[in-house]
Amino acid sequence: MAEEVEQLKYWQGLKTQAENGELRVEPDLGNALIARCDTMLAALDGMLRQAENLQYVSGFGTLKSAEALAKKFANKAVGDEDSAYARIEQSIDIVNTMKQTYQLAIRTLTETDQAIGDQLGRTGQ
Repeated sequence: MAEEVEQLKYWQGLKTQAENGELRVEPDLGNALIARCDTMLAALDGMLRQAENLQYVSGFGTLKSAEALAKKFANKAVGDEDSAYARIEQSIDIVNTMKQTYQLAIRTLTETDQAIGDQLGRTGQ
């Protein structure tokens, strides 16, 4: 889980750089990266739904130890802080931050190009 936290912090830092105009990405590359993020988000959403279904565990029997084991597996799927569901949600947060970073970086480059073009246009008149 520490790795996911570090990745999120890394991308939040890049997002801040993009917001400040320090990170720029060519529109073609940025749009390709955004499309890949959309693909990843769709796949992660499917995994999230599958993880929800993993909480319904059966076939362990009726002994108290069997019920405890079934509950432990169910929590590993959805209930625990370190569950599959929580991990997938963290991945979704990271990919969303990546996507926002690319969008900002494209906008920054486009705005910079526009501003330079406007300045050159005024200088040439």
